[in-house]
Amino acid sequence: MVLELAILNVLPGREREFETAFTSAERILSSSAGYRDHSLKRCIEKPSRYLLLVEWERLEDHTEGFRGSAAYQAWKSLLPRTELSPRELSLRTLSALDRPLLRLNRGALAHLARQYSVVPRRGVLPPSLLAA
Repeated sequence: MVLELAILNVLPGREREFETAFTSAERILSSSAGYRDHSLKRCIEKPSRYLLLVEWERLEDHTEGFRGSAAYQAWKSLLPRTELSPRELSLRTLSALDRPLLRLNRGALAHLARQYSVVPRRGVLPPSLLAA
């Protein structure tokens, strides 16, 4: 499984528009080959920042399948302009090896959970996200 992690910085004042548009855009995402699940969370400390987690079967399902498709262009056209820099998009392969690292870094996980008002499921977040 591959986890895509994207931090989306929506233009201030357009958060409601983004959330409404995302409802339509997520139908496109969820119908893509290799898609498993996704979650969108709004940041408490910075209300115009969102955390998008998308689970894919394989890396190619995201990079070649979704990003290389007409569906991706439709996805982008539905969403208001976001400022997403390459350093805020990360793809990680998750395995059983990731789980012990999640347990060891509870402080970072707790901080992330508070910031996004979410309690992540064990084994969902990549260790690079939790590294100090």
